[in-house]
Amino acid sequence: MRVELWHERRFELVISDALLEEVDQVLRRKKLRALHRRSDPEIDTLMKDLKTAIRVVPVSDIDVPAMAGRDPDDLVVVATGKAGRWTIL
Repeated sequence: MRVELWHERRFELVISDALLEEVDQVLRRKKLRALHRRSDPEIDTLMKDLKTAIRVVPVSDIDVPAMAGRDPDDLVVVATGKAGRWTIL
């Protein structure tokens, strides 16, 4: 299972502050909250845990390849992968 491989440190997960912020905002949306039923303090704890468990990379100075320009919403994802020296996105 992939989670087990991550726990064995066979690969590293990376995320950017911009993606963390997006995850936080999405988890707090009314429709999604109806599905996961987490309170604000529980979401706060989850976000803190993510920041601890996953390497946060800066993306402000990352040059994003032209191919990402097809969907502007993907730019931060590509920049995060590039900043984290991705091998798989």
